[in-house]
Amino acid sequence: MKTSSSIRRLIDAFCLFFLATAAQAFATVTVSSPANNTTTASTTVQYVASGSSSTCSAGVSAMGIYVDNALVYQVAGNTINQAVTLQPGMHYTVVEEWDYCGGASTTPINITVTSGSNLNGVSVSSPVTGSTVASPVAYVATAGSTSCAAGIAAMGIYVNNALAYDVSGSSLNTRLTLQPGFYNTVVEAWDYCGGAYTSVVNINVTASNGSVTVTSPTNGSTVASPVQYVATATAAGSCAQGVAAMGVYANNSLVYHVNGSSLNASIALNSGINNTVVQEWDYCGGASTTPINITVSSGSTLNGVAVTSPAAGGTVTSPVKFVATAGSTICAEGIAAMGIYINNGLVYQ
Repeated sequence: MKTSSSIRRLIDAFCLFFLATAAQAFATVTVSSPANNTTTASTTVQYVASGSSSTCSAGVSAMGIYVDNALVYQVAGNTINQAVTLQPGMHYTVVEEWDYCGGASTTPINITVTSGSNLNGVSVSSPVTGSTVASPVAYVATAGSTSCAAGIAAMGIYVNNALAYDVSGSSLNTRLTLQPGFYNTVVEAWDYCGGAYTSVVNINVTASNGSVTVTSPTNGSTVASPVQYVATATAAGSCAQGVAAMGVYANNSLVYHVNGSSLNASIALNSGINNTVVQEWDYCGGASTTPINITVSSGSTLNGVAVTSPAAGGTVTSPVKFVATAGSTICAEGIAAMGIYINNGLVYQ
């Protein structure tokens, strides 16, 4: 005979399942490309999707693409048309929409990229050529060569025929600060055999008069990890709808994202100099940033579990994104594994 506590847990689990299912029934993500369980020989996969929400009169605020549980692309609005570069192998990808009322829905797309795939040239995931973007502009690209066995030596970005950024290796992920206006940009790769490959990305950069106020941490400070980020934002005066979302970048990678005009998050960062940026995105397509350069002390050691998302006691939508790190000062070998329990049951490890 089941105990009362066991029965209660079953009831709780059923209620959570029912509420999540009911909430998502009124919001949908329709993916027209690629099809679920697709097998492709190309490392560049075109995602075309749209989102809708019948329970939120304001509609869909943004959409994004996750690859193996990592957010690789996000755009304001209710449509996506974006090329994403995937490495050979099996990938669990998800297209998600977020509405203005705090709701969200997803559609999973499982993709297998065959091992014979070989990128020849430059593939730019962000920005999309012909798009209108806010500064700083995120550039994400990879390159490969089938004609040079030694591979790619370096990559760079030209802005109006002037080299603005370069990096060694076959991938780049950086953000360029550009003034409002039209730009002819080119992402170029050079291989070890003297060959070169290019991809033209023409963009229009919009102006934004919004602002981001960061109260913690202080720019130029030395802090211990995890670092507490506290910030608020306002949108440009021309955007009556206000701020849609805020995020924190660490060394050009988005490490935290939240809907609304404020954030308060504890973020685990590696020891050393960290170039971080707190950014806001408004409902009109504008964005503004505040750079926060900090030094994380070498003696910083996470002892225990630091959960970045979700916040304890918070109200969230399903699926719930869990982001956490752990460390130990008493065990020299470090952390062996992590897991998530829901109502005393292990659901992820």
